[in-house]
Amino acid sequence: MTALANLCPAARRDILALRAQGHSYDAIAVALNRRGLKGVGGGRWYGSTVFRVVRAGGDYSIPGDKHAT
Repeated sequence: MTALANLCPAARRDILALRAQGHSYDAIAVALNRRGLKGVGGGRWYGSTVFRVVRAGGDYSIPGDKHAT
């Protein structure tokens, strides 16, 4: 089982909603850290982790995004 499988549903919902609104992965990580939400490993959030959550949760990419799949 991966750490992403243990992700709080509220965190996943917030990540996908913020991404759909056009926020960058790094900006979402900052927002989650400010809210005090623990990352998938129990620590801080990073843009790369947010990217993995978005990728696992659906296609919420923004046109021209360098990480778009």
